[in-house]
Amino acid sequence: AINMLQSKKQREKICEMMFEQFDVQGYFVAFQSLLPMFDNEVNRETALIVDIGHDITEITPVHEGFVLVHQARRTGISGRTVDEKLAELLTETTVSTKRATLPGGSYRIL
Repeated sequence: AINMLQSKKQREKICEMMFEQFDVQGYFVAFQSLLPMFDNEVNRETALIVDIGHDITEITPVHEGFVLVHQARRTGISGRTVDEKLAELLTETTVSTKRATLPGGSYRIL
């Protein structure tokens, strides 16, 4: 699987390396974001695939089985961003503990 934003030159270099250095018999290239479409349960030809990774999030539109490469987007909002924000929120709330009175009793808020 390859990244949708790799240039044609990069893809050709990888292919050349596979044949010449690793002596492979065949080589198949597919866009990483398109692979979920091959799931038997999905059974769709048109979709918007959102791949959230640790470092980046890729959004890929697929129409009738073809990746719309020029409409694909990549953003830096990712799993790491969410982890960091949650850690920040937890740190803020655990520093100042408060008590809340709710029906049924008094509770300490962490």
